Amino acid sequence: MNVDVQYVSRENRAKLLANLAFESPEEYKIVEQYMTKSDYIIAGSVDGNLCCVLGAISETLISEKAYIWFLHTAEFDRYKFVFARRSRDIIQTLRSHHSIFVGHCLRDSKVARRWVKWLGARFTGETGELVSFEIGAA
Repeated sequence: MNVDVQYVSRENRAKLLANLAFESPEEYKIVEQYMTKSDYIIAGSVDGNLCCVLGAISETLISEKAYIWFLHTAEFDRYKFVFARRSRDIIQTLRSHHSIFVGHCLRDSKVARRWVKWLGARFTGETGELVSFEIGAA
């Protein structure tokens, strides 16, 4: 099994977007916006099959805080533990650029909530179906 986790340059983001499947045009537009706004995007694959993408969007050019987002393909479920182990290293790498990460996960997704908590998240509130979290804040 060949696991590859790598930074995606701005030049390669359109190609990455084209390799993802979306349930609706709205979902495509949201991910396209996230990719455009992201300072950093990291893609994870196994044996050449794309499994997940994580991005960080800075509030400002000099902000210590960034919004992180994550999406995964159907292939991800087979390798979720491989990527869970690497996710702490990815967050540590991103810490060289930002000290605080904020984000949202689905309130009913026990897996997502457990994962971000394992990364060190503190849950900060709920709005509708979403739960806000912060990683790295005191």
